[in-house]
Amino acid sequence: MGNNSTGRAPRPAPALPLSFVFAFVAACSPDQGPAPNLSAASIAAASALAGNAPQLAVCELLPSSPLPAPTAESLVRTTEPPRRHDAVALGRSAASWIDDSFTQTLAAEGTARHDFAASTDRDAIELVMVGRANFAVIGGQLSDRDLRAGLRETRVGVELYGLAVPVDSPVRSLSRSQLREVLTGQVTSWQQLGFDGGAIVCVVPADRNLAERAAKALIPGDAFASTSVRVADDLHVADQLLQQPNAIAVVRVTKGPREPGQKLLQIDWCPPTLEAFGYGTYPFGLPMTVVCAGPLNPAASDFVRFARSESGQELLGRSLLLLP
Repeated sequence: MGNNSTGRAPRPAPALPLSFVFAFVAACSPDQGPAPNLSAASIAAASALAGNAPQLAVCELLPSSPLPAPTAESLVRTTEPPRRHDAVALGRSAASWIDDSFTQTLAAEGTARHDFAASTDRDAIELVMVGRANFAVIGGQLSDRDLRAGLRETRVGVELYGLAVPVDSPVRSLSRSQLREVLTGQVTSWQQLGFDGGAIVCVVPADRNLAERAAKALIPGDAFASTSVRVADDLHVADQLLQQPNAIAVVRVTKGPREPGQKLLQIDWCPPTLEAFGYGTYPFGLPMTVVCAGPLNPAASDFVRFARSESGQELLGRSLLLLP
């Protein structure tokens, strides 16, 4: 018989020890790192036992990176929050200062929407007191009763009134009683007051609302004499003072320059200035006052901040002397 070695079945590969298999499986577990007790030597010994048997490839399982957050969550919100609505009670006097140009500029530059409701000054104060308005703007000041009720006021500016005469007039100052007598028509000649001159020509604003505010500031409780000459604006006032050497005109005092040919009178030797109004020595004006139920709230603070801004002063300065 020939050599049967070529026909023999191949020797089976020796089986790996179970202890190694368990250790290897534990080492490749995705929840754990490689087992520290499984050294390179033990792996090499196991390979020698395996002989020519198919080799088991070993790979390291790396932890997967977290999924990226949805794109929508990483976007920055660009939608602006809704603007705050502020209910404002606007007194009759203040309504002449808060005109359309002011409200439009305030809406464009401010941080809130202001809903103005016109009323009398008294009603505006009451609306704040009962909580139906965030704040009020009036032409005047609070009474002691209002202050005791918890209301607070912030003065923004003053509509200051004065008396102008021709620059060559000998009159420099009038007393408060003389002021009232002249503007109400009780005194009709400068000679009655001890000055040189003839019949007094009293010049007052033709605009009814402006005339009412001026009378309220200069002669509270009275109206201008029916014989007064009524004019439309400062240019017409200047014309009257140039044409009538005995004229005296009711004017608003602003920072702007006055027309030539006239001078402002003092009252009780006190000049018509913002400082004198603040001291109480020249009280002939209407303060623009913001009224709140307590300290300035955010709505009122925004309004006052705009009123004192460059844009606000440009608009209000046509009628008012503004506080810094």
